[in-house]
Amino acid sequence: MTFWDWFKKEKFVLPEEKTQVAFVEEIREKLKTAKGAEKTKLTYMLANQLMFLNQILNKKRKKKPIRLNNKGRWVWVEDDA
Repeated sequence: MTFWDWFKKEKFVLPEEKTQVAFVEEIREKLKTAKGAEKTKLTYMLANQLMFLNQILNKKRKKKPIRLNNKGRWVWVEDDA
């Protein structure tokens, strides 16, 4: 491993949305009856899976266009939808 390998971004393959939603729902069902350490473990698992789901959904959303105004400052452009 060279010095520059530390700065390369890793590429991750995100699962499909349906698969992720099903996994989140499964964890939520288990969380209803869990107690103690199992509840803590499932809470952290749920938080991690929701972060993955958020990344999947953000990938699908259109990005907001940003442009310079007449004073040379970056401004948000309002969505038409």
